[in-house]
Amino acid sequence: MNRVKFLVFALVTAALWAYHVVVSGAAVVKTTEQATGAVVGAGSAVALRIEAQRSELEAAVVQLSTSPAAWNVRTQGKDGAGVDRFNAVRQVLSSVLSEANKPKLVVALVSAESAVLALGSAEPAAAPAGFDVAAAAQGQAAGSIVTFQDTSYIFFATALLAVDHNEVRPVGQVVAGLPLLPDAKRLEGVARELHLTTLAVVSQNKVLLAAGSEKVQAEPALKAIKSGQVTAFGAGPVRQFGPLSLPMFVEGTAHSLGSRQVLAGTPF
Repeated sequence: MNRVKFLVFALVTAALWAYHVVVSGAAVVKTTEQATGAVVGAGSAVALRIEAQRSELEAAVVQLSTSPAAWNVRTQGKDGAGVDRFNAVRQVLSSVLSEANKPKLVVALVSAESAVLALGSAEPAAAPAGFDVAAAAQGQAAGSIVTFQDTSYIFFATALLAVDHNEVRPVGQVVAGLPLLPDAKRLEGVARELHLTTLAVVSQNKVLLAAGSEKVQAEPALKAIKSGQVTAFGAGPVRQFGPLSLPMFVEGTAHSLGSRQVLAGTPF
């Protein structure tokens, strides 16, 4: 009986060993391939969210350029940057934007004599110190990236016109901007879609926005991952079966993988 028990035990052990060798090896390859695909695809996924942000603002500015708010509002003052004009312009722009972006919208009415600006629903006032209004307006329909309140914004500009006795004359520009980065919820969505534990947007070696179940690891990962390539760091099991981790008796079989990718046309 003892021999039978030993034989059964030996067979079970041999089966587990064979499973460990064959299945775990395949699992390592499959897991590595999946992880590589996810981290390589993360850059494109974030770029699509940034492009969606850019496109939303661009659509709002195009809507404004065809609206009477940009060319046929009774003005106050020679430069046409009165309160009525400002409110009309902001209303048209906001009507196109998502609810999440409306409080982040920057609107500026710029002329040779003055520039008034407001964030969200705030009252228009002089542009804050340090904000380069000219650089924001310079991009015109192509757009320009300028820092506003320590955040990278994308700005578009369109002509501000005045109608006076059947004469249409330019009186300045409307400049509109939104944060270039998508909000945290959109970034979390990308992390979930690609099954990433950490996803971060970085500028000048500084984490600006992080998402994922282990987003606190963004800073350590930033230091460990080499730019322009997939980098392996850390180690862990391929599979967990209760208290057992596969592969057994092997250290560092599965690595965490990460990559740093430049998002073209952005400072990220």
